Amino acid sequence: MGVEHIFLASLLLAVPISARYITAFQMRTLQDRLRHREREIETMLAHLRGMRQEELITRRASHQVHDQRRWADTRRQIMAMELERVRQPAAPVAPEPEDVPSFEPEIPPEWTAEGLRPSAGSPDAAWVSAAAAEAEV
Repeated sequence: MGVEHIFLASLLLAVPISARYITAFQMRTLQDRLRHREREIETMLAHLRGMRQEELITRRASHQVHDQRRWADTRRQIMAMELERVRQPAAPVAPEPEDVPSFEPEIPPEWTAEGLRPSAGSPDAAWVSAAAAEAEV
C-alpha cells in the first residue's frame, strides 16, 4: 500500500464525512430559521387577536352609542309631545249630566253613652231622633 492508496482512501472517507457535516450545519441553520419564523407567526397571531378584540370593543361601543342616540331621540320626542300638550289651551270641561248624582261625603256616627248614633248633620239623624222620641213616650 502506497501513499496513493492512503490519499485515495482518505479522500473517499472525507467526501461523505464532509457532506454529513455540511448537511448538519444546514439543518441547524434551517431549524433556527424555522424557530424564528414560528416566533414571528406567534407575535402576528397575538397582534391579530388584539385587533379582533379592539374590533369587538369598537363594535360594542358603536352599538351603545347608537342605542343611546335612539333613547335620546325617544326622550326628546316624549318631551316635545309633553310640551305641546302643556302649550295647548285647556279644553273646556264638559258639564256633568243631571241624572248623575253628585258625591256627598259620609258623616261618621257619633259615640254616646247609649251607643252609636248618627251625627246631627247626617241624613239618618232625623229618622233616629223621631224614633227615639216615640220610644220615650
